[in-house]
Amino acid sequence: MEDSNPGLPAVLRLYGSLRGGLLTGSGLVRLPRLHTETSLAMRKRGILRDFEGVRSVEHCASMYRRSEATPYRDRSSPVISTQPDSEEKLLRGRIRKGKTRKQRTTSQTPSEEPLDLSTTQKPLVRRPKLKPELHPQAYSYLSGTLGRTIRRSNGMKAGGKEHGYKFYVGVGNNDQLVAMLMKRRWYWTRVEMWMQADFIWTQNRTLEIVQSLSTSCHSLSPLLPLPPKRAFHAKLPDSGLSLLTANPHYQAYQDLPAYPPLKIYNRLEKTHQITSKKGLYLNMKRFYEDQGTDPFSRLPLTYLIEEGSSEMTQFELNFPLQGGRNLWIIKPGENTNCGYGIHISGDLNVIKSLVKGASRCRHRSFIVQKYIEKPLLIGRRKFDIRCYGLVTSFHDQVQGYFYQDGYIRTSSREFSLSNMDDRFIHLTNDAVQKNSEDYGRFESANKLSYAEFERFLKNSHPKVDFWRDIWTQIREITRETFQATCEKLDPNHRCYTFEILGYDFMIDSDFKVWLIEVNTNPCLSLSSAHLSKLIPAMLDNAFRLVLDPYFPEPASKKHSQEWVSQSFENRFELVFSSLQTTGPALDLVVSDSASEDADQPA
Repeated sequence: MEDSNPGLPAVLRLYGSLRGGLLTGSGLVRLPRLHTETSLAMRKRGILRDFEGVRSVEHCASMYRRSEATPYRDRSSPVISTQPDSEEKLLRGRIRKGKTRKQRTTSQTPSEEPLDLSTTQKPLVRRPKLKPELHPQAYSYLSGTLGRTIRRSNGMKAGGKEHGYKFYVGVGNNDQLVAMLMKRRWYWTRVEMWMQADFIWTQNRTLEIVQSLSTSCHSLSPLLPLPPKRAFHAKLPDSGLSLLTANPHYQAYQDLPAYPPLKIYNRLEKTHQITSKKGLYLNMKRFYEDQGTDPFSRLPLTYLIEEGSSEMTQFELNFPLQGGRNLWIIKPGENTNCGYGIHISGDLNVIKSLVKGASRCRHRSFIVQKYIEKPLLIGRRKFDIRCYGLVTSFHDQVQGYFYQDGYIRTSSREFSLSNMDDRFIHLTNDAVQKNSEDYGRFESANKLSYAEFERFLKNSHPKVDFWRDIWTQIREITRETFQATCEKLDPNHRCYTFEILGYDFMIDSDFKVWLIEVNTNPCLSLSSAHLSKLIPAMLDNAFRLVLDPYFPEPASKKHSQEWVSQSFENRFELVFSSLQTTGPALDLVVSDSASEDADQPA
């Protein structure tokens, strides 16, 4: 068709075509429009695009109002996808009926992905809700069974509040990770004042918080075995319940009333009895002697040097009798961490000068311990093993749990006894090794998993099995530390406390395991891919044992899908209960003071 008015500007002609006609000198002449299949599809896509835009704005506004009502929930806006191509195909009849989308696999559940919280600037975005690993009814059965198992072992009922629960997280030692794990429990709200909280988490023990907790004067009474209930009709995984019940340390007790309000703190009183080098040595030495066992079959040969003690004289007499290079490691007995104040020497005069005048400095005592001169090496480098323990104190019972997983910490330089001043050779503490130029050169952040260490043993020492020959020794020594110190921990029976402990072990060339130390406030830094999975899983597991049974999740159809999608398997094994102990009573008391009672960050 020829243009009736070719002198009109091109812009006006374009305007006329857009308005559905021709723009002439006398005005706009509309032309009939053919409603073809293509034009219908294009108009349909335009309508859908406009509708989706309005819906996106409305949804974002509702999400903002909801986030203002619950400020600690995730505020990430959803992604709304439009499918104009699908709508056009539908109009043309090209989509087959009954065609379904490809479902995501259960291996894509968000709980199995590593939690990367290495930087504070990185935004925390909630993962999309995926298909749950278990049926909601099956998950309810498992979580209820786990909670009931834990509550009965402590003789407590589940608490409950009409307006939800509140938690407080102090600053330090990756507090962002702790807050993130608590925010996953949608029914918990973070507060800024610990006085308002039902659960309190701090990096160091605060005397004011401890003294605010009530004390329990009740004794637990054993509960007769109950007839087993009818099992759930579906075949369910064990989920680690047998680690709690299938051992002689588990016992169900009659319920005692909880002290209102129910409050839980992550620090125990008198933990220096197990976490200070002096307290650990004295308690373990007395425990092994009462059991008729040589203490130095588990601990390296050790002397406690302090003012007025006779062990310095014994050390001088036994010093020439030691074989090898006769090397000793000198550590402060209290108020130390991160490798601070540690020295290695084989000169008696140097050792005496180091411990001389200990009472005139912040260290009132020193531990002089035989250095392991023939350690097992990985790539000619020294290493130690970090694992975790959990201590709970409810009413008059102290329980000890051992976590099934851990990791290996390696040094950055090859092992050698010719240079005793190089800390990067002899000290595997992460606080020391991260300052080395070779840090992370051989392993990511100088860390190895149990599986990687097991492969190393199979290749280098095929006759040695990690789980049979090494892991069992670690587990047994961990249980003995609970048994040796249970009467000293939480003597006032505060309501209610727990603490996560970090254990350090070494292995010599004969594959014998030695306990080096026990740490309060173990490092929670996610410095490697393995730790990004291990530490969040361990913390969440601990919370499911000490928090979830007593602060149950309220019934909510809105949040059930999200909570069920987080798969869980208990990895803490109950290895000790103070009410089930039949060993001799321990009367050794380690002197306590305000400075000793103040834990230092790991």
